[in-house]
Amino acid sequence: MKKIYRWLTDRTVRYLVLGSLLAILMMWGSYLVTTGILLGLLTLAGFTVLYHRISFLRDIAIKFPGAFDISAAFLTYWMFGATVIGLIAAAIAGLGTSFLLDIAIENENEKINKRNEAFAEALA
Repeated sequence: MKKIYRWLTDRTVRYLVLGSLLAILMMWGSYLVTTGILLGLLTLAGFTVLYHRISFLRDIAIKFPGAFDISAAFLTYWMFGATVIGLIAAAIAGLGTSFLLDIAIENENEKINKRNEAFAEALA
């Protein structure tokens, strides 16, 4: 998972992947699918901003990732009026939320392990 995260954080790769996806969507995707995916990505970006700005929301997301995933998908679907576009956007936002929360939980576990190792070294 660390290799995937490092690969995705490379700026050149990110722009290349995003540009390729948008080109494929615009050339071969229908209007409905393209709109749903773009709105899902924008909603995911909004959830990410809220996650980083509100510490209470961050704590809940780390403790209950399943509930946070389901609520993010449901809120997205409900926000877009329970339409097909909303369903596609909810799928994109839900998958993105799951992926980003997995990375956040892994980073949190690494911090805890480092803290425990430092504590064990201090006791030894």
